[in-house]
Amino acid sequence: MFCRSQELERFNHLTERMSKSLMTLRRALAGEVGMSNELEELSRSIYNGTLPEMWRRFTPATLKSLGSWILYHIDRHAQYYTWVYEREPQVTHTYTSSTAY
Repeated sequence: MFCRSQELERFNHLTERMSKSLMTLRRALAGEVGMSNELEELSRSIYNGTLPEMWRRFTPATLKSLGSWILYHIDRHAQYYTWVYEREPQVTHTYTSSTAY
């Protein structure tokens, strides 16, 4: 349970980071706030279809394109939603006997 809790916390942190950075980028593109180097990199990554570095820092290593990674992120969200609101994942225990040799 502890590992799932940590995994959910990391996922929520990443999702919040994505949301905040995209809202700030939208404001920067509208001229409401200044365009920082980090926002410029975010914009360039989205344009080029690559995973932005500011998000990559919070994810396991991947070579996926941005589109594939977003689909994976959506699937993980659905999985986590099921864990939290419907049912916990099934855990299979494998027992071995030390006398089986």
